[in-house]
Amino acid sequence: MLSPGLRTGSTGSPGGGLEILAEGRATPAQYAAYTQRVAALPEVVRVDGLLVKGDAAYFTVQPRGEAVDDAAQRLAGDVRALPAPFDTKVTGTAAVLVDTKHAIARRLPWAVAFIAVVTLLLVFLLTGSVLIPIQAVLLNALSLTAMFGAVVWVFQDGHLSGPLGFTSSGSIETTLPVLMFCVAFGLSMDYGVFLLSRIKEEYDRTGDHDAAVRHGLRRTGGLITAAAVILAVVMVAIGTSRVTSTKTLGLGIALAVLMDAMVVRSLLVPAIMRLTGRATWWAPAPLRRLHGRFGLSEGGPDTSPSGAGPCRHEAPPRGATSDKASELVTQRGGPRASSLRVGSRKDCACEPSSSNATAPAPRCGRSPTPSPRSTPWWSGSRPPGCAAATGTAGWATTPTSSCRTCPGTNSQESSRRWAPG
Repeated sequence: MLSPGLRTGSTGSPGGGLEILAEGRATPAQYAAYTQRVAALPEVVRVDGLLVKGDAAYFTVQPRGEAVDDAAQRLAGDVRALPAPFDTKVTGTAAVLVDTKHAIARRLPWAVAFIAVVTLLLVFLLTGSVLIPIQAVLLNALSLTAMFGAVVWVFQDGHLSGPLGFTSSGSIETTLPVLMFCVAFGLSMDYGVFLLSRIKEEYDRTGDHDAAVRHGLRRTGGLITAAAVILAVVMVAIGTSRVTSTKTLGLGIALAVLMDAMVVRSLLVPAIMRLTGRATWWAPAPLRRLHGRFGLSEGGPDTSPSGAGPCRHEAPPRGATSDKASELVTQRGGPRASSLRVGSRKDCACEPSSSNATAPAPRCGRSPTPSPRSTPWWSGSRPPGCAAATGTAGWATTPTSSCRTCPGTNSQESSRRWAPG
């Protein structure tokens, strides 16, 4: 509010001049010639205050127009480019703005690339999908564009300045969008992980994509909305500040959080996942193996649809023999383990059929809609093609939609099946 009053009847922008420090031994004639070249630049009103002390000289340059407009920023570059018989250093409001923008522009692409790569990697390790991480990043970017658009419209262009109680300066502090981007992106991704983890959990349990999306939205909708409203209230409280940059930060992040929770997570994410269908969970074979080896999960015990018990994903030590495997399962499964035999594959063991076991016969179970992909049994969650058999050492994992028999040498083993162990 003070700046317009100072500019009334004044030439140039009060307080917005460039300051030049000349270092190096020079004669008064050389200083005078340099100041004349500076004064001849088209955006300069005048050159003031030549002060010489020893081997250094100091003077100021008054630009036309605003202190930080495009003309003042160009002038800072022109002054720095002028040849001089001594070293010169240029500072001032416009010069600092030019340096800040240059530093941000040089580092920002690396920062954005780092955030995007880490986000894509972590969401892939959570979901095992190639498409879901890309969707998450793009939808987060959508929330950010809404936030930045509103900030420019309100705080830079001056709309709603009366109701919000601020005076627009015609610009936004350079570092503020970077801070707002980091905070808003992190919060948006946090809500996205809540939703995706529940959808993935349900999809692994049932193999039904549409039902998993509905279940995930139903389980997390209230949580995400409540968390977003609480955080938005805090940000709006920050936005009541009379400092324009603080007001911009608070109201901008509040808008981004509400937009992400009530539009992106509640409408766009379920709609896009419904359109992409089962292709949402696609990944090439090498990435599926990577997810099977390093995938993230909550690690809690899963239960079968029939409630037979927890799905156990335990394997014998690498290189274990048949006797060691039988002894290992004996400690876990009780008397039935005495008839357990290890098949020809390192990662499976044959469970006895009902003809030579007192426990109920193991069954090859499948979910109502088997998953089209082969889920490794060690991935931390029960694969869609697996069902529990009471008293068995683990789940029967069927890489395809049909049951397989364990390799053996006699007919009694024809009724046996693959089981982890």
